[in-house]
Amino acid sequence: MPGLQAMLAFLSLSTSPEGAKALRNAHTKWSTDLAPHAGFAGPHGTVVVEPGAKPNHTLVRVVISGDTPGAMRPWHLHSGTCGGVSDGLLADPIVGPEQSYAKIRINARGNGVAVVDLPIPFPEVGELFVHVHESAKIMRHIVTCGQLAR
Repeated sequence: MPGLQAMLAFLSLSTSPEGAKALRNAHTKWSTDLAPHAGFAGPHGTVVVEPGAKPNHTLVRVVISGDTPGAMRPWHLHSGTCGGVSDGLLADPIVGPEQSYAKIRINARGNGVAVVDLPIPFPEVGELFVHVHESAKIMRHIVTCGQLAR
């Protein structure tokens, strides 16, 4: 009977609205650790990409530590692979509207957080990565990068 009880518990979880959402979200999250670009010492952190609260929206959360206090870091979610730089220009397209991305403000302790709600459907397939740039004036210099995985 323990097997039957487990099956009934699973069915009740997966058929309730809350349970269905929990099961869906358990399999529909992308994440990565951010590492300093090209092996240099510098900022590191995490990125999580998950379905947004509204239909056809995607939530992206970036957390950075070990950065320069007072820095303002532009960043973007891209399709493709980390390191896709050609002639100093990003070869891989930005996911969603570029104006949706708020800069990461680094506090006095070297930490920063950015959360954006992109008006795009959650990406179910493909390759995704995040680049964090030196500054709005020095976009070619990537300070940290992370390849997302599911």
